Amino acid sequence: MIKNLLALGLPISLMQFGSASMNIMNTVFVSMYSAEALAVLGGGNGVFWFVQVTLMAFLFPLDGLFSQRNAELTEKNKLLTNAIYVAIAIAALAILVLYLFCFFLFSARDQGLSAETFRFIMINGLSLFPLFCFVVVQKYWQSFYCTRVFSILVLISCMVNFLADYILLSPTFGFLMGAEGVAWATVLSRMTVLVLAVGYSLYKVNQLELKGYSVFGYDRALLGKIMRLGLPSSGHSSLEMASVMLLSYFSIVFGPEAMAANQIALTLGMASFPIYWGVAAAASTYIGGVKAVAGAYSSRDVISATYRISLIISVVAASLLWLLSREVTSFFDVPAEAVELTKTLVMLVALYQIADCFQSVTAGVLRGVSIITPVFISNLVCYYVLGLLVFVFCYVGIDMGYISIWIAFCVGVNASAAVNLWLVKRRFLTLVKI
Repeated sequence: MIKNLLALGLPISLMQFGSASMNIMNTVFVSMYSAEALAVLGGGNGVFWFVQVTLMAFLFPLDGLFSQRNAELTEKNKLLTNAIYVAIAIAALAILVLYLFCFFLFSARDQGLSAETFRFIMINGLSLFPLFCFVVVQKYWQSFYCTRVFSILVLISCMVNFLADYILLSPTFGFLMGAEGVAWATVLSRMTVLVLAVGYSLYKVNQLELKGYSVFGYDRALLGKIMRLGLPSSGHSSLEMASVMLLSYFSIVFGPEAMAANQIALTLGMASFPIYWGVAAAASTYIGGVKAVAGAYSSRDVISATYRISLIISVVAASLLWLLSREVTSFFDVPAEAVELTKTLVMLVALYQIADCFQSVTAGVLRGVSIITPVFISNLVCYYVLGLLVFVFCYVGIDMGYISIWIAFCVGVNASAAVNLWLVKRRFLTLVKI
C-alpha cells in the first residue's frame, strides 16, 4: 500500500512543485525587468493567490467524490460534467471578487503602480477559467490512478510559461510588457495545460464512451453536493491562507528585519507542502475508492500506510530544518540584526513540520469519505480562538515581541492536527497503528 500511495502521490507533488516554479520563474523575469514591475507583481500576487486558493478549494472534495463512484461510471461522468459547471461558476465569481477588490482598493484617480497592479490582477484572473477546469479534469483521471501524464502536462505548461515570459519581457522581441507580460504568460500556460488535458481525455475515450458522457448532464443534486462540500473546504483553505497573511502583515509593524525573517521562514515552511499535499490527495483518492468497493472500514491499511509515509517525510523535513537552521539562513542575504530572529523562526518552522504534515494528510483522509465541515470548524477554533489566546498571553503577558504570533501559529497547527487525528479515529472507530 505504501508503494501504491507513493506512485499516486509523487506525481501530484510534482504538479504542485511545477505550479510553484512558475511563480518563482515569473518573479525572476520581472526582477530583471524593473523594480517597479516587481512591486506590481508583489502587490498583485498577494490578493490574487488568496482568492485563487480560497475558491479553488471548492474543488478539493472531488478527490473523494470521483473515487467513490469508481464502480458507477455513469454517475462518475455525470459528476465530471457538473464539476466543470462549478469550476466555471467559481472562476467567474473569483474574477468578480478580484474586480471589486481592485475597484475599492485602487480608485480611478490612482495612477502608476496602482493602475498597473489593477491590470495585472484582472489579466491574471482570466487564467482561473482554464486552471479550475484543468483541476476538475485532473482529479477525474486521478480517481483512475492516472497522475503521471498530468505531471508531464504541467511540466510542458511550465516550459510554455518560460518561453512566454522571455518573449514578452525580453528586449530581444521588443514587447517589454513588465508585470502584464507575466500575467499573459500565466494565461497562456494555463490554457495550454487545459487543452492538453482535454486532448488526453479525448484520446483516452474508453471510459467516457462506455457510459455516454454528455456535456449537458446537469444534475441539481450533484451540484448541491459539490457546493455543500466545497463551501467548508473553501472556508478551511481561507482560514489557513489568512493565518499566513497575518504573519506577514504583523511583521510590517516590527520593521524590515522582522519582514525579512518572516519571508524566509514562510518560504522554507512551504517548501515541503507540495509533498504533504501529494500524500493527502493520494490518501483521499484511495480512501474514496475503498469506500466505493468495500466500505469505509476497509480503509485501515490505507490510513496506516499514509501515517507511516507522513511520519517519515515530516521527521526528515523537521530534522533538516532544525539541525541546519543557521546554515539554511546563511543562503539568504539577511541583515546582520535579523540573523538571530530568522534562525529562531526557522526552528519554529521545524517544530510544526510534523503537525503540518499530519494536519494535511488527515484532512485528505477525511475528504475521502466526504467529512469536511468538522475540519473547517476545528481549524477555526484552533487557529483563531486558541491561537488568539496564546498570542495575547505571549505578546501582552510575557512580552515576547514578534515571535508571539509565530508561537500562536505553531500552537494552532499542532492543535488542528491533533483534532484531525481524533476525527479520523472517531470516523473509523478503531485506532490505526503506525
